[in-house]
Amino acid sequence: DWSSDVCSSDLRHSINSDILIHPLVLAFTPALFAPDSEAPPALKEGAFDVVFDCTDNPATRQFVNAWACVHDIPLVSGGAVRTEGVVGVYNLPLPSPPSAALPTASDPSSPAEPLNRGPCYACVFPPLPTPVIPLSDEQIALQGTGACSDEGVLGLLCGVVGLGLGAEGIRVLLGIGPSSRSRTAL
Repeated sequence: DWSSDVCSSDLRHSINSDILIHPLVLAFTPALFAPDSEAPPALKEGAFDVVFDCTDNPATRQFVNAWACVHDIPLVSGGAVRTEGVVGVYNLPLPSPPSAALPTASDPSSPAEPLNRGPCYACVFPPLPTPVIPLSDEQIALQGTGACSDEGVLGLLCGVVGLGLGAEGIRVLLGIGPSSRSRTAL
């Protein structure tokens, strides 16, 4: 909600006055990117260095991933459900190959552009297909949604995942770490 986001940014600014935080409380849905929407230009243009995904809804997670991919922004994603947690970094820039290895326009068999990013979230966790046969309410309940609001979550685990998100985000922003490829920790 609005008040908790504003209070959180005020607290962070009081701890470190050298940073500037602009909390945006928006429904991150496809409607936000319609030509007539009032979304801030930075959001429409993808003017960010990293995207943190802390959602607990698989459809929203896939949407955030697609947005980050369109704008070539690394995605640091984390989630917790029941007693399991995951932190992953996706869509990272890959090391540049030697210039001789780049495809050329004179070589029609080479791709137009080299792949320059690691796998995205959807590459590792493809969206679930819509079932062909409608499921009963009991089957849906047994299948679960994967959302912590439906499945429950061990509270302490959220803190552990949050620490992992913060650490990975710092590594992405500073360009440090053991690997420049996408990675996931379970």
